[in-house]
This record gives sequence, C-alpha cells and structure tokens, in this order.
Amino acid sequence: MNGIQTCTLSLITVALIASAGCAKHNPTRASTGAANPDLQRTASERISDTQRNIQSLRQTVSAMPGRNDAEDRKLIAQALTQTASALSAIEGERPGGSFRQQLRIMQSARGQLERMSSTVPAEPVEDSAIRAAYNAMVSLRDGRFAGNSQISKAVSDVGQQVSQLDSVRGPLHSLVVAQTFNSIADGLSKMSDVLEGRFDQPAAAPHNAPAGAGPTRPAA
Repeated sequence: MNGIQTCTLSLITVALIASAGCAKHNPTRASTGAANPDLQRTASERISDTQRNIQSLRQTVSAMPGRNDAEDRKLIAQALTQTASALSAIEGERPGGSFRQQLRIMQSARGQLERMSSTVPAEPVEDSAIRAAYNAMVSLRDGRFAGNSQISKAVSDVGQQVSQLDSVRGPLHSLVVAQTFNSIADGLSKMSDVLEGRFDQPAAAPHNAPAGAGPTRPAA
C-alpha cells in the first residue's frame, strides 16, 4: 500500500468515527418528536378527570335556575366549563377538528355570558353553546362509543331536551336549560362508566391461549 492509499484510508476511518459520534449525540427527528409518556394522561387519569367534572356539573345543575338573571348566567357559564372539561377528558389527547370546534363554541359562549350586559338577551348564546355540547356528544357517540345502545339513548335524551330550547323563553327557558344540563350530566356519566369498564374489565383469553396464560386488558 503506497502513501496516498494509506492517507486516504486514514481519512475515511476518521470520518466514520466522527459520524458515529454525531449520530450518538444528535438523536434523529423521529426520536426527538416522540411523545413524552410523562406528559400524557393515562386512561385512569382521564376517567378520574371525567368523574370529577361530572360531579361538579351535577352540583352546579342542582343550583339551577339561578335566583336572578345574573346568577343564572353565572351558573350556566360554570356548567359549560365543567361540561367542556368532561368532554375533553372523554375524547382524549387527539380530538378531531369538528370536536375542537364545538369546544371553542362553548368556550366563546362562556366568555360572552360572563361579560354580557344584563339588558342583552342571553338565550341565543346559551342555546348555541348547549347545541355545541350536544354535537360533541353526538361525535363521541358515533366515534368512540359507536354501537353502544346505552350511550345512543343517553345522547338522544339530550337531543330531545335541546329541541325544546327554541320554544321557550324567560323563566321557562332557564328551567329547560337546567333540565338539559342534567341530561348532559347523565350522558357523560354513562360514557365515563363505559370507559371505566373498558379499563377495568379483563378481556377474554383467546381460545388458543396456552394453559395458565392470564387475560389481557384492552386499551381504554
């Protein structure tokens, strides 16, 4: 081997060592973009969040309608916050665009109710937000809970309440709003029960599973 070949081989060797060092200290984009499990909620945490918000929603509904317009609007805004939080916990970390839009409508309505003058009718804003909550529940029914008859009936009950919103105003409207949120809480509670069942109940072992093999748990 002459001097030129020796020099060339040495340069190649140095380049390979340097490349390996860079690969070790500079992770690829795929590994950098991987989700951090510490930042993601587990299924049990989602269920806990859902149940906590449903309980808070039921407490709010128990105080509805408010003693006056100002208190009633405050309670409805609070109920919207609790409903949206429960819906988000049920849907999970990656909601679809339509679902996110319904939550934005609810959030916007809540802000309007908190800032709205007492001389401005609140019914249109309340109705829009409640319909958004119903549409989000429909999205969950047709997606995450597709084929579940109990969830389907619970969401239908909410729809029946929602259909009455346009036909009443004043104190009667506040009463229908309270009844609708009560139906929403019932529907969310059933969804939470289904999620909890998926997480806690073991799946049946396959027919060809070896003797003594324990059952596996389905993903929530």
